[in-house]
Amino acid sequence: MLALIALWYAVISVFTAWAFAFDKEQARQRGRRVPESTLHLLTLAGGAAGALIAMEVYRHKIRHLSFWV
Repeated sequence: MLALIALWYAVISVFTAWAFAFDKEQARQRGRRVPESTLHLLTLAGGAAGALIAMEVYRHKIRHLSFWV
């Protein structure tokens, strides 16, 4: 059971980091963005590690207090 939980956190963190990276690229290209509520939901679903890493690597959403809280 513990391995399954660890796998979930790993998968959701990678997917969350990808979502942040995708949103950043869409912002640069002025394309269709990922809603902030979706990014928050992914983070709350276990992707906090991926979100924090992506925020630092891509310098994305770092000014939004709601993403740090």
